[in-house]
Amino acid sequence: MLSRRTQILLDDGRYAQLHERAEREGSSVGAVIREAIDLLLDDDAHRRQGLVESFLAADPVEVSDWPDVEREIEGSYDRTLGLDEPPA
Repeated sequence: MLSRRTQILLDDGRYAQLHERAEREGSSVGAVIREAIDLLLDDDAHRRQGLVESFLAADPVEVSDWPDVEREIEGSYDRTLGLDEPPA
């Protein structure tokens, strides 16, 4: 239950972005702000965001043969799920 009220001042640009997002999501500006606060205060979300930013900033890796890479990825996925083990 919401029990605290706070007041913040926003410039027109920020408010417009919040309002547009709220409309897209079918929610209120307040709900969008609360979601943003939750993400900011959630250490795991903050850590994940940092990892994503690092990944996106990394130099591209050349891949010589996509089918080989795809097989390696699928094999790794199968090993993770235990699908590569023979039935007992």
